[in-house]
Amino acid sequence: MARVGAATKRATILHRVEAEIKEILRRYNVESLEELDKMIALGEIDETDALDDLIRLDHLLWLRDQLRGKRSRS
Repeated sequence: MARVGAATKRATILHRVEAEIKEILRRYNVESLEELDKMIALGEIDETDALDDLIRLDHLLWLRDQLRGKRSRS
């Protein structure tokens, strides 16, 4: 029983993480962390406005990988 509860909780957290990832990507009209970083570097997106989201997105992508059981990114 506890195992099913843990799996359900993990799925719920994963769903929320994926929703937040999509929201950040949609906010800047990009498809990846790398694209957002590139647009900031090129000055197409103001770094001051996007830096917190860039850091948050990086963390959320790491967390998503952990929840999915994937190895850490280098």
